[in-house]
Amino acid sequence: MTLTLKKLLTAIAGALGIISLFLPWYKVSFWGNSLSANAFGGDYTWIAIINIIIAILLVALIFVPEKTLKSMNKALVEKANIIIVVASGVFAVLTLLAMIMYTSSSYGMGHMGFGWYLALIAGIAGVVINVLKVKQLDKVVTGSEKKPAAKKTEKK
Repeated sequence: MTLTLKKLLTAIAGALGIISLFLPWYKVSFWGNSLSANAFGGDYTWIAIINIIIAILLVALIFVPEKTLKSMNKALVEKANIIIVVASGVFAVLTLLAMIMYTSSSYGMGHMGFGWYLALIAGIAGVVINVLKVKQLDKVVTGSEKKPAAKKTEKK
């Protein structure tokens, strides 16, 4: 399996997205008492469930060998980058939607926690990394890079 820098950075963003769902997303302070909730706490657990499914599928899509993807569907290999961009975008949009829902239900008495910011960064990073056409991102980190076959020279 060939792992490029782009795939590695996308996998790191996906892993950060998964971790961020378990960190505090929202904190409410009132008269010296404070409460915090992660993405799975509260009425908006469905957002966390969708986001964790998206993040796990993204990481799995990155590490599945191309031969396996080709055996499932040849078009899947060609469209993998588009799938990653769209899924990362959905992750980021759902994270923003959660912010709107949390702040509207707490009547302005709370603020977003570290986990929410990390989730938003992970979603945006997944989109940006896979949209950029930077040559250095296609550099092979691990695995074997396809090398052109050596030309045979004939002796006279």
